[in-house]
Amino acid sequence: IFLMLPISGEPKPDQREVDQASYFNLQEILQLPQIPDINKEVATRALSPSPRLLDPHILNHANGTEYTLFLG
Repeated sequence: IFLMLPISGEPKPDQREVDQASYFNLQEILQLPQIPDINKEVATRALSPSPRLLDPHILNHANGTEYTLFLG
């Protein structure tokens, strides 16, 4: 997930490292099944009207392990 502002055109994958590329709003990102929870949290914070990038947030890994996410 990257926060980008388009200059022109549509994103195009290189078919080597990236097989899909598109623009998504937050609701679309949150509905993507292949996006891990940590990336959903990053997107939520980055696209928030008042980003809280340094606030701690406790997340649960798929294996049940808790971890704290700090972004900056």
